[in-house]
Amino acid sequence: MPKETDPPMSARLDRIKKASDDLVRVRRGHQAPHRTKPATEQGPAIFPYVIDSPRRAAIITLSGTVRRPALVETIDAIFHDPVWQPGFSRVWVGTAITELLIEKRDLTAFVAFERQQAALAGTGREVIILEHELDRVIARIYVVMMRHEGRSVYICDTEAEAWRWLGQPKSLVL
Repeated sequence: MPKETDPPMSARLDRIKKASDDLVRVRRGHQAPHRTKPATEQGPAIFPYVIDSPRRAAIITLSGTVRRPALVETIDAIFHDPVWQPGFSRVWVGTAITELLIEKRDLTAFVAFERQQAALAGTGREVIILEHELDRVIARIYVVMMRHEGRSVYICDTEAEAWRWLGQPKSLVL
């Protein structure tokens, strides 16, 4: 449940969209453009992402309802993006999630997908930024399941904390 001090969802989504738009304008020459794909009959939508080559990271913005198929499609798109390199980190920004529809069997399938894609992923790190405790519960299960998969996973509250954990200065992205 959102805290009383949380800004309205529309304000948070506007903030994320503006930050993403600003980043593409400010740093266009340094990274892949903001990518997204709408849902079709052939498959789920992918979440918007930006690959920041100088920081060696993909920043993925999760919003609305989140299901495993869209997460898998997003990772697959990132791994096949010409800017992506094995060993880059992933920063999952989940502060605009309204519904996380992930069950334990989804996490098992997701970890199996990660294992199959290990050569494309490399040994980068993964950070998940979340505000809501129920989302954190699911993320903690994922952290435990990923322990032996070659990528460190960390859950945090803020962008600043995420970039600190990655050993980077505060981002312009989020």
